[in-house]
Amino acid sequence: MNNIETYNPPLSGGRVSSPKFRGADQFSDKFEGLAEDASRFELLKLVKRVGAYAGFTSKMVQLLEYYLVFTKDCDWKVGNRPIVYQALSKTALDFGVSERQIQKLEKALFEVGALAWNDSGNHRRYGSRDAETGAIVYAYGVDLSPLAALRTFLIAKDSEKRLADEAWMETKRQISWYRSQIRSMVAEAREVRTLEHFSIQAESNYEGIAISIRTYMDIKDLRTLLEAHKDLYDVLMNTLEGTSPALKEAQMSHNYTSKDEQQFAHIDNTNKTKYDKSYNSSSMSIKASKGSVADSRSSKLREQAPVTLSKEDVSDSKEQWRAAISEELGRISWKQVLNACSDRFKQQFPIHDRPLAWSDIVDAAAGMLPTLGISKSAWWEACGTLGRHGAAICIMVIDQKAQATDLADRVRNPGGYLREMTARAKKGELNLHGSVFGLLKRGEGEHDA
Repeated sequence: MNNIETYNPPLSGGRVSSPKFRGADQFSDKFEGLAEDASRFELLKLVKRVGAYAGFTSKMVQLLEYYLVFTKDCDWKVGNRPIVYQALSKTALDFGVSERQIQKLEKALFEVGALAWNDSGNHRRYGSRDAETGAIVYAYGVDLSPLAALRTFLIAKDSEKRLADEAWMETKRQISWYRSQIRSMVAEAREVRTLEHFSIQAESNYEGIAISIRTYMDIKDLRTLLEAHKDLYDVLMNTLEGTSPALKEAQMSHNYTSKDEQQFAHIDNTNKTKYDKSYNSSSMSIKASKGSVADSRSSKLREQAPVTLSKEDVSDSKEQWRAAISEELGRISWKQVLNACSDRFKQQFPIHDRPLAWSDIVDAAAGMLPTLGISKSAWWEACGTLGRHGAAICIMVIDQKAQATDLADRVRNPGGYLREMTARAKKGELNLHGSVFGLLKRGEGEHDA
């Protein structure tokens, strides 16, 4: 008796049945076309934008785009179905991979709900289009109609991802701001003899958190890193404030505060200034208290300002105006500030047995606050925007302007003037370098006379 071997094909046709598979198959059968305001390439654009956020890898997106090109507009209308019936082997050849790799990518796209299959009995992919209309007469292969059902999901994911990206970038910007402030304060602490050990420890702590920020970092890790920067910033700020004698004596009272300055609302309170979300505003300006400052006074302040107000193509983004401030301060040495300051400003320098440094200029500027009638809130706002060195230069310039012999150039409201300079710094319009060199040039002229 001869034994005859027979081949029994799997009853499932090669696909493992599941609720998800059956659901996709039912949706394909009931496909009613894309909405009138949608297109298949809009779906592709959404998939590309959400990417991994919605479970799409780059290879999956590449295959999906490849398949979408094979479809026509008529395939996405009621009564039709967008089926790609090109042979699997041809697709694999075009991608330079094996058929198995294409099958894996198709399965991954099925898992995220982007496609299904309209299989023939033997899983061969073939079909035919009408020569005149281009509509599919019959086709077996990859069915892309489930992608249409993802449109609402993709739009929501796109919006969600955009918000997440903005939060990530905002956190990164805050870290960058704190880093610039911490570096400045560590450098200042090095110049204070009593803080030598503290500055070494602070610098070591900073090196531990000064890691490169990469896009693969999670927002939670980034926020943890931000908190570490805030903690170090607070320690440095409190320590420097506590060891600066001029700052201790600069506590403002009602008797010291200029009446004119009361016309300007304090933007921040008297606590130390941290990163301010209001810096995102496209038009920062001095906020006047209700019914107080007239437009003429604001115009007069702008006319009196010793700064250049016309920088072309200046962006309002925080990165650009902070970069502009850093560039300005990098062009000014403490010796230039020393030569540009007035005699009464020099009288505020502490007496010690070491050469003068930036920390002494900061102390002198803080010591000038009662004399000029500038409140601590305006001083700390300037420190938070320009850094302590930049704020000290502003005080030095204002002091010189307050003593101008020409009444038309004299600053009558130092507190409001400092807030105006701070607001201009936030718009990238403050030219401290020009102000300092203008004073130096004027000093040379007076000396020659």
